[in-house]
Amino acid sequence: MQELNDWQSRFGDKIDFVNVYIAEAHANDTWPLGKHVDIPSHASFEDRVKASDILINKYGFNKIPVFYDDMDDKFDNLFSVWPERYFIIKDGKFVRIFQPSTSFGFDRKKILEDLEMCYNGLYHPTGPV
Repeated sequence: MQELNDWQSRFGDKIDFVNVYIAEAHANDTWPLGKHVDIPSHASFEDRVKASDILINKYGFNKIPVFYDDMDDKFDNLFSVWPERYFIIKDGKFVRIFQPSTSFGFDRKKILEDLEMCYNGLYHPTGPV
């Protein structure tokens, strides 16, 4: 998760970063991930905001604006973002939708390459990766 902060620090003067907090991927009462995340499933929107605040403080995401999916998970259902997803949006259009590429995550080198190209004005989207 530190990478997101690094990317924002490096490219944030030309690229806007946002975080959309959805249902907790590893809630301790549904799919616990050891002691790394000790957050229960959200029973209310207020729970979702409180859980997000815990992670923002833990990982220092205080420079990246946070938006919240509603309790019906409309954003997640529409864009299939659980447990995480990365997009590049240019001129109001999704121009890159990164798909998980490893058994446990994303090709962060590819995301970084695309961010560098976008930052330097050389970005030519090719669609989902």
